[in-house]
Amino acid sequence: MMNNKFLPVSTTLAGAIILFLGGCSKSADSAKEDSAASSSSHQAASSHEHAEVSLEDKIAEHAEAPESSAPDQNSDGPALRALGYIVGQQVGLQAGYSEEELEYIISGIRLASETGERPPDLQEHLNRAKAIVQEKRAVYLKKQQEKTENDAIPNIQAGEKFLMALAADSEVKITESGLHYKILEQGSGVVPKETDTVKVNYRGTLIDGTEFDSSYQRNAPGEFALNRVVKGWTEGLQLIGQGGKIMLYVPSNLAYGNNPRPGGIIKPGDLLIFEIEILEVNGAPAPPKGFPTNIPPPPSGPPPGFPPTRRPPDLPNNLPVTPPPPPKGAPPSPPPRSGSPGS
Repeated sequence: MMNNKFLPVSTTLAGAIILFLGGCSKSADSAKEDSAASSSSHQAASSHEHAEVSLEDKIAEHAEAPESSAPDQNSDGPALRALGYIVGQQVGLQAGYSEEELEYIISGIRLASETGERPPDLQEHLNRAKAIVQEKRAVYLKKQQEKTENDAIPNIQAGEKFLMALAADSEVKITESGLHYKILEQGSGVVPKETDTVKVNYRGTLIDGTEFDSSYQRNAPGEFALNRVVKGWTEGLQLIGQGGKIMLYVPSNLAYGNNPRPGGIIKPGDLLIFEIEILEVNGAPAPPKGFPTNIPPPPSGPPPGFPPTRRPPDLPNNLPVTPPPPPKGAPPSPPPRSGSPGS
């Protein structure tokens, strides 16, 4: 745990690191694109599913100066600290830097504030700086993966025990993939294909009865492409026709696996239960005029009502790289013109 005296410095450092590596705009744009894609692809989940610490709460938590430090003399100090915190999250500083490493980076920040000249050895060290960030991120992701796998074990075991108990119900069938289902109404309409879009009413619960999503509560059926939902939905909804109703008991490997939405009700390894009614079956939407028709469908995504799992922050990939030396005997490159990139 880092000492309180380093909090203001480390959050300022977060902003400096991303500017130093040249990826601030790209990281921010990527985060916006992810958010927009999530909103356009999926309907909002029930209100209690979103009961997690908000971004505003995180900003407020870190906007206050530590008790041991002097009050901010600059009225914009808390806002700048909050900015540094968010930038640090985007660039992946949660991977962890020692106090000694922070001091080195801070010395670079001071150098940038003291001179407008580009240090002559900057290019030489940028590639190593990128490697350091990548190494720390790899270690951090490995630890996170190990933690989620350990967290999932008891939930997977609980799901297996639940499925064993379902064996007493003769109406419950099992597919080759391990999906358990019970057909409540077969339906007399067209049976959807994987490439079709379906309009459905549905309710999702955990094995303890906790409801995590419901179109009935929202009084708004959902419409989804079957090749854009979890495997359990893709397979299960092809077992009934329009007007049909089915219960799906979806093991974690056919749902979210060990990577559900962070902070949500669904936990790593959870088995999910869905009651689904197909209201309409529509064919695959026609591609725009002139668009290729032989593009394979996208991979299966999360079930209805849930945004995709948050991915780790992208690392800047636009770091300058030292160009290779010109071939022997080649004329030297002309100096860059004023105003050109790299000048």
